[in-house]
Amino acid sequence: MKSIQPRIAAWTVVLGLASKSFGSPSHFNRGNAGNANASNTTAILPLTNFANQAYAVPISINGLEFLAQPDLGSTDLVAFAEAFIPNATNLTIPVADKFGEGEAIGFLEQGTAGIGNFAIPNQTFTQFQTEGDFDGPTGLNGILGLGPRFFSISFYSLAGTPRALMVPDRIFAANPGIPHILTIQYSRILSDDKGAVSQDGGNFTVGTVLSDDGLEAVQEQPKLPVSQDPSTILHQHWEVLLDADGITGPDGRPINTTSVFKNSGSSDKRQLRAFFDSGFTFPSVPENVASAIYGRVPGASLNASASPPYWTVPCDYELNISFSFAGVEYPIHPLDVSVPYDIANQTLPNGTCMGTFQPSDFAANAAMGAGNYDIIMGMPFLRNVYFLLDFGNYTAAADPNGPDAFIQLLSTTNKTRAHEEFVDVRLGGNDTTGSQPPLQALSQ
Repeated sequence: MKSIQPRIAAWTVVLGLASKSFGSPSHFNRGNAGNANASNTTAILPLTNFANQAYAVPISINGLEFLAQPDLGSTDLVAFAEAFIPNATNLTIPVADKFGEGEAIGFLEQGTAGIGNFAIPNQTFTQFQTEGDFDGPTGLNGILGLGPRFFSISFYSLAGTPRALMVPDRIFAANPGIPHILTIQYSRILSDDKGAVSQDGGNFTVGTVLSDDGLEAVQEQPKLPVSQDPSTILHQHWEVLLDADGITGPDGRPINTTSVFKNSGSSDKRQLRAFFDSGFTFPSVPENVASAIYGRVPGASLNASASPPYWTVPCDYELNISFSFAGVEYPIHPLDVSVPYDIANQTLPNGTCMGTFQPSDFAANAAMGAGNYDIIMGMPFLRNVYFLLDFGNYTAAADPNGPDAFIQLLSTTNKTRAHEEFVDVRLGGNDTTGSQPPLQALSQ
């Protein structure tokens, strides 16, 4: 499967906004939309994990149940062609988007959306009527956009009227008694099987936090202020500042980082603008960061002709890296640093793995309308944390002069256990990491 990237082409709706390359037809059921508008209703929903490449939450529209990717990097509710919604109101506003090599065509429509115990009448969504070239996992039939509403197709097409609001806005407006928060917990399948599917894929919550395994401690973690995109509100994402030189490479040393943007939101140019995106399969990082992670591994190679480019390394080479926010280190599981298939989901030969943190030219991306951020924290990062987003004054239901939005992260990766799991999956239980060749010198 291709990664859910890049989001820098354009949605087309008479105007152009952010894009996707993601999708898939298939399995869905009809069912109950849930209970409407209880002022203290919250939701804890299980996720399905598709081979660590996509995650899905059960939702419904007009009683048709299907699985949708919870996506911090987009704003709109989307139903793919096979999840054809019955009795929806077509607003006759056309929408087109590219998925893989084909273009999907559809319209903005309205219906009653169901998410857990929430029922949201007259929710606007995009219904694609042609499939394009969907190349995502079978069983995934939609996108639940969770990003700021400012770059929403619905919001601009319907001139910001209440029916144009994104799903979280509608939920919080109808349920004033709950915290304006959502959380995401992604599981990790301990297998390199690219066809593996787990129903124990983690959890998605609205208005509450998980209390199992000490996860409620996420509320005690540093509050990372959401930084406004300096280019335009149209490019606003859930962005925060990474610590200065806040990426530790496989040699245990900080990687030198420099924001490519003049107005980065920090006086210290070593702080990167980090964008959290739960729908991004493989994170994008600055080219020097990808090189520092993978380029010194014996046998490493850069596939510069791929789109996007990526590094390859031996699958049995353990790489340990971490990221730091507000002085807190978040280690990354070594199984999340490489995978034994390429960007097109093709198995690589001879024990070769693709690096999941992939080099990108963020200045060029910004020039194409992607927004001003230096790094995308996708699924391989999010599998290592419990993620909490407080919408603050970013929702239509909030006081615009109220508290700002913020993010909290709880580290969930134990380094010792992560090493043991890497040995089990990549080395067949025989720990040979102590004799793996050392990283090469920078000049090699």
